[in-house]
Amino acid sequence: MAETRKVLIIEDDSIQSRRLEELIVRNYPDAVVDKISTEREFHRRFPEMSDCEYKVALVDMMLRWTDPSPRMEAPPSEVVEQGFFVGGLRCRLKLREKNIPSVIFTIHDRESFPQLQEQGVEFLQKGPSYEPVLRKLIHYLGEPSTQPHSSESHSG
Repeated sequence: MAETRKVLIIEDDSIQSRRLEELIVRNYPDAVVDKISTEREFHRRFPEMSDCEYKVALVDMMLRWTDPSPRMEAPPSEVVEQGFFVGGLRCRLKLREKNIPSVIFTIHDRESFPQLQEQGVEFLQKGPSYEPVLRKLIHYLGEPSTQPHSSESHSG
């Protein structure tokens, strides 16, 4: 029996999240994809994640703390001080505790955030094609079950 290819997407933009999921499922029909849309949701679900549970996590760099609502939970002081601009990096640090590799996925270039230049931070800049994402997936998940294709372009 083949090993399960499990991928975690941490992305607050629902269109980006859906497109990443479609890319994964199109190329790895047997893959299991879990999605998280806020940093608060990540911290709530993190304790239940098992060591090495995911082959890779695709993590948006700028990740909001929670969805706006009249009774939303206030963020911890660390989030207030650092801001949502590095929410994905905070998630990445937690994922390392459970040996889950992650790739930071952002519209910004590496030079915009000194933290992205640290050794071991895998980084992809969002662009008009998902081809770089597919190459990263092949690195972590192996060759696709089907002929690899990134299909449509995206914006954002």
